[in-house]
Amino acid sequence: MDILIVYATNSGGTYLAGQYIQDVLQEHGHQVVLKKAKDTTSQELGQYQVVIFGSPSWYVDGREGQMHWDMAKLLDAIPDALLHKKQCAVYGLGDNSYAYFCGAVDAIEIKLAQHNMQIVVPSLRINEFYYQPDANAADIKQWAHKLAGRVSNTPTQGRKKIPSSISETKEPAVIRLSKRLMVSIAFGLLLGVLFEHVVIGLLFGIGVGVLATSKKQDSV
Repeated sequence: MDILIVYATNSGGTYLAGQYIQDVLQEHGHQVVLKKAKDTTSQELGQYQVVIFGSPSWYVDGREGQMHWDMAKLLDAIPDALLHKKQCAVYGLGDNSYAYFCGAVDAIEIKLAQHNMQIVVPSLRINEFYYQPDANAADIKQWAHKLAGRVSNTPTQGRKKIPSSISETKEPAVIRLSKRLMVSIAFGLLLGVLFEHVVIGLLFGIGVGVLATSKKQDSV
């Protein structure tokens, strides 16, 4: 599947976490793009089958536990219905010593719900990314593996079914009946040539063809 990881970051932690996620998803055969929120347009979000949002929690406008301003700006610019039923996931970095641990995740989830997007796995909240690098890396990868399996098993909205065999691609009834009539006429001509009665063979072929097509039309 085509997946976009869009992130905002202050010290690079959300970017590094996004790289872990990207690597795991690519191991599962997905096509994954990792891109900054400030370099992403709202229209680009609609071009991918799955969108993953990542942000640290920050102090914005006197409020603790808010999403990064670049992410907020991107989400505020999404037109109505653009991402309706779009599959998505959320990850966030924070510090559990604050009152609103990974509050950015909650704020992003609210925005996604307003656009009727489908969060396919529980959101990931990462505590003290740089202070517990090994444990956090393991948790991120485990979450990414779960996400990879979930999006693989979720039907893609709006994709057309490709016929698995030629028999699934049906010709119009008029064309099929015309072909049967032509085959019957050709068969009648062949019999006429063999028995030196071309006219009789032709009439025989037309008669058989008309009879066959009329019966077919009754069963359509």
